[in-house]
Amino acid sequence: MVLKHGYCQIDRLLDRFVITLRSMGRSPATVRAYRATVSRYAAFAVHVPDELDPVARYVATRRTRDQLKQASLNLELSALRTWFNWRRVAVPDAWQPDGYPRQKRAPQRLPRALSDHEVGLLLAAPDLSTFVGFRDHFIMATLYQCGLRASELATLELGSVRIDGFLYVRGKGGVDRLVPFGPSWYGLLQTYLRLRATVR
Repeated sequence: MVLKHGYCQIDRLLDRFVITLRSMGRSPATVRAYRATVSRYAAFAVHVPDELDPVARYVATRRTRDQLKQASLNLELSALRTWFNWRRVAVPDAWQPDGYPRQKRAPQRLPRALSDHEVGLLLAAPDLSTFVGFRDHFIMATLYQCGLRASELATLELGSVRIDGFLYVRGKGGVDRLVPFGPSWYGLLQTYLRLRATVR
């Protein structure tokens, strides 16, 4: 597949780009988003006349025609910057943009926090007389009491529990951190392990 503005064998280049992103510790979601953005841009750039800037045209189209929100547009701009910076090294003689459209600050959206009553209802919902119910209760208690993301919870292992009262957590972007836990959570863990042993 040959494209204007220095694109040649885009699929092969994208595979190499993805390998670089993974080696940089980018999350799987970021890698997927960056690859999808570059693929869309490459297909769009084919139809842009040589005298026009394909990056500016792409961003304008995504903003107006596709009604992309500013936060998503900023993510695509970051993806394109990363792509062109990488391609400058990988393909030195390939076309490079003179600049990029200015990123605008996305409107801040604050998440709505659950009230204590709502948290209590959520934790009380599982049937604690069953293993599955207790497991679900323990999962929700871990998210709430330890303040973890769902992705962080999914990577926890028994070895993540330290004897000094901390959880060793692999955070977003491969950043490790220590999260304290209290005796009530540790008690839930012990009960969960006993119940798990009975259902195997």
